[in-house]
Amino acid sequence: MGNKMKKMVCFIIAVSVMLCILLCLCGCTGRSANELRHTDEDIRPYTETTETVQEDSLKIPVENETIEWPTAEEISATIAAEQVEVYWLADAVQAPEQMTCYSATALDMEAFWETLNEKMPRATGRVESGTLSIFNGAEQIETVLEELNNATGTIFVETSAAEENTTIQRIYAQTIDGIVLDTEGYTPGGGAEVVSGIRVDVYEDGRISIQNPLCVGMKTQTLSKADLMDREEVQMLCRSYYESYGLPCVTVVTGFELVYYNADGVLRPAWSLEQTWYPSAKGHITSQMLDGQTGEYLRQ
Repeated sequence: MGNKMKKMVCFIIAVSVMLCILLCLCGCTGRSANELRHTDEDIRPYTETTETVQEDSLKIPVENETIEWPTAEEISATIAAEQVEVYWLADAVQAPEQMTCYSATALDMEAFWETLNEKMPRATGRVESGTLSIFNGAEQIETVLEELNNATGTIFVETSAAEENTTIQRIYAQTIDGIVLDTEGYTPGGGAEVVSGIRVDVYEDGRISIQNPLCVGMKTQTLSKADLMDREEVQMLCRSYYESYGLPCVTVVTGFELVYYNADGVLRPAWSLEQTWYPSAKGHITSQMLDGQTGEYLRQ
């Protein structure tokens, strides 16, 4: 009897232990699978979020994105405090790896007008001081540009200029290697001599003005990117110019472009700046030009 009871107790204990083990295994297995399922669901959106953040961080902001046009109050406060401020809102521009200098000579405008007049027999015009004025040629501007391209070995393209003349409908600039030749003109050394800009103006009344186009000749020199001033150097020169100007003002630089200018028959690189200048509450549209290598101010 005693032995039977012992066997029964042992059997009951063994069964109980086995049931406990099975319950534990089922419980653990269910919990682990559930945890893995939730972990996968949690990881997927986290991974997507991480990828989005990485993509956004690769979007390099424009340098002037945080700089805004000064308010009228800020301009007045700066001038009242007899200070100088320069706001640089111009887009970043990179110089090419190489830039070629060319020889250049003035296009014979009398001969050009004779040739052009054959293509435009009804047009009337005259040549004076290097400028050809066509009084009724606006409707044939494409013919004018084609003949200019052929005569100069360059390409004329539509552009804009830093000025407030509202009677001009369109402006075309001469280009070579995709770089514009200066349209505004300058005074070498700040003296009395004026080197005129190169441009074609189309007026509202139908007139065309072709000013001082150049025939581009041989290559004279090839400059590397390292030979040219970079944006930061131009910014420093611009600020230094206004700080030494002797007049409190606010200047907003809105355009920054690499151009060619005519230096004694050679096309050289220059940095051209379009600006709105506030010596008072009223702003004036102006432009400056600096030699691309030396930083000499050519147009102030």
